[in-house]
Amino acid sequence: MLEYLHNNRYRTRYDLYRKQGLMISSGPIEAAHRTVLQVRMKRSGQRWSERGSDRMILLRAAYKSEKFHLITDLFRQENYRLAA
Repeated sequence: MLEYLHNNRYRTRYDLYRKQGLMISSGPIEAAHRTVLQVRMKRSGQRWSERGSDRMILLRAAYKSEKFHLITDLFRQENYRLAA
């Protein structure tokens, strides 16, 4: 544990992160999960399979983080499964 903390001390500069206005706790992420995933995906009339909801979450995360290559990767995987 101490070795891990020592090797990753540059990641625990919470004073610096706070000065930059970054969030360092899990609370905002948990609130976003509740709002985005639970409320939006549980709207009236919506039905999701576990696989479908997992894919929708991956698509949204890729889109919001502007990692569009993850979206094309996901579609490539899906097309590969359909062709197999």
